[in-house]
Amino acid sequence: KVCYLYRGLIMTNQGQKLTQTVLLYSLLLYGVGFVIFFALSTFLQLPYSLGNGWVLGGSLSVLNYLIIMFQAKRLQMRVEANIKTPYISQGYSFLRLAISAVGLLASVFVKLNDVEVFNLFTVFAAYLVISGVIFLTGAQFKIANPKP
Repeated sequence: KVCYLYRGLIMTNQGQKLTQTVLLYSLLLYGVGFVIFFALSTFLQLPYSLGNGWVLGGSLSVLNYLIIMFQAKRLQMRVEANIKTPYISQGYSFLRLAISAVGLLASVFVKLNDVEVFNLFTVFAAYLVISGVIFLTGAQFKIANPKP
């Protein structure tokens, strides 16, 4: 049986469980973060762009994570089918980069009556949540090295 390691995730039953755990914890953190930013904006009169940026960054980060999982699944199917033709995965990498860039550019350029709609720093912070969750939850699972 062949297992492939991609960004710390093995695409087996344990890897699928880890993938679902990462997604669940990340969505939970995005929800808690949005409630906190909304409460701060309501009670302390901070700009609502903080929560908007958090939602934008979180949604784009989840989309990028799902693209990574789709790419890993396609690569696993190619290996299991023993396809020897070159695999061009740069398209997915470029797509993920473009999605991240769109989020950051939207936070810089989208304004409504000269007031920012998305906060740049919360968009960027939301991009980091899934990486942190992968690091923390991945430390709980033992990942076996595939034997040749």
